[in-house]
Amino acid sequence: MTLEGTKAAGTDLHSKTASILGISRDQAKVFNYSRIYGAGMRHAVLLLLQSNAGMLPEQAQKLAQNLYASTKGKNTHRADLFGRKFWYGGTESYVFNKLEEIALSDRPQTPALGCGVTYALSKEYLPATFGDDYMPSRINWVVQSSGVDYLHLLIVSMEHLIKKYDIQARYLISVHDELRYLVKEEDRYRAALALQIANLWTRSLFAYRLGMDDLPQGVAFFSAVDVDKVLRKEVDMPCVTPSQPIPIPPGESLDIAKVLEKTNGGSLWPDGAPMVENDGIDCGGSLVGYRQPDCLVHRAHSAEWLRAQASSDLQEIKQLAMAHKAKFGDGLKSNRQASKNISGLRRLRKVRTLGDGNSVDWNNTIEQLLKSLDMHP
Repeated sequence: MTLEGTKAAGTDLHSKTASILGISRDQAKVFNYSRIYGAGMRHAVLLLLQSNAGMLPEQAQKLAQNLYASTKGKNTHRADLFGRKFWYGGTESYVFNKLEEIALSDRPQTPALGCGVTYALSKEYLPATFGDDYMPSRINWVVQSSGVDYLHLLIVSMEHLIKKYDIQARYLISVHDELRYLVKEEDRYRAALALQIANLWTRSLFAYRLGMDDLPQGVAFFSAVDVDKVLRKEVDMPCVTPSQPIPIPPGESLDIAKVLEKTNGGSLWPDGAPMVENDGIDCGGSLVGYRQPDCLVHRAHSAEWLRAQASSDLQEIKQLAMAHKAKFGDGLKSNRQASKNISGLRRLRKVRTLGDGNSVDWNNTIEQLLKSLDMHP
């Protein structure tokens, strides 16, 4: 989902999709998220027909095909093109290729915190013929679990800032992509700034773990932090009902610029004192047991591979694949084979514990090892 915009201006992804398809924004959200989570063309057609009673099935089919072609793109299963199935030519082709790469790996893990997939969806515990099955569930796991990682990092970062700067606030509830805190009124702007900083840290960690050296300012901060005295979807909703005829006064919706204005240029201190790099406060913690992550594992193998995903010309993709092969050979294939061999060794260890080696049938053990490595004649 690559389009950045604002809901108020009608330029965000869901608003644009709604205008293209002639459906409501809420229906467009279902359409967009189901696509990201791996739903296919058939689901999209049914969703369009449910959302627009006057639409003919042929129209829905054509509309869904055009939208999928421009967003998800087309896919190819040709083994001579980078040695794998991949999507190309769509605005979201990069996203789906990375999601499928993670979902179909031998040990799927979320990029940020390295959380592993349930054994029920792991290739290690499924028959070989099931390798490409359950793709929507696997992709859904990558997206949803990464969202959970984001939430956990955000909450932990907020807890740290609340304690360090003595902000009178406590975590209340999270609902989907919303995070709510109960805050003492005089600390509301400091809490809003802390949320923006926590989001900056979390975004930075995600970018770092994905091998990105820079973080665009457009995604560094929340588009707005709502400051309100009631739970409602938008701070300016009057919430008038038959049992509640009196409009509720509006709250505040603060972007990063407004938050900086309210906090003396971005100070978390109660008195608005300037922030310094070394404030002398010991935050505790230790690096004992910390392991440096491999942040290049998710980087593209080559410029040709990146360009191929963006191209909609199959002939150009063939030329890029040939250029990639000339530089790296069958690198993608050999990497997967190495992972397969490692997985085979891991399965063997789980099947049998050798102990001290006494009373072990080594002929049988070597036989199993060779089979697991696909080296047996």
